[in-house]
Amino acid sequence: MSRAICPHCDTTAKVYATKPQTKLVRDIYYACENVECRHTFLTRCEVIQTICPSMNPARDVVLPLSARFRASAPAAPPTPANDSAIEDLAEA
Repeated sequence: MSRAICPHCDTTAKVYATKPQTKLVRDIYYACENVECRHTFLTRCEVIQTICPSMNPARDVVLPLSARFRASAPAAPPTPANDSAIEDLAEA
């Protein structure tokens, strides 16, 4: 997100600084490119959900999975049919 639209003049605004607030939240400072406006403003960007899980997840980051990923995720593998027979033998 290196550009945004100025809320006053609808001209492109560029990022001139960012500041992390937390691991999931970052403040982004913008400056309007219109020389007759020059509005500067602050936005906040927040990570709100996981679309596709990380292959190297951080233990301290907990995010909900997107509905699309949950729907396409494979279900838990079924229990093999002969497991109860093995348990019966182990108890005997």
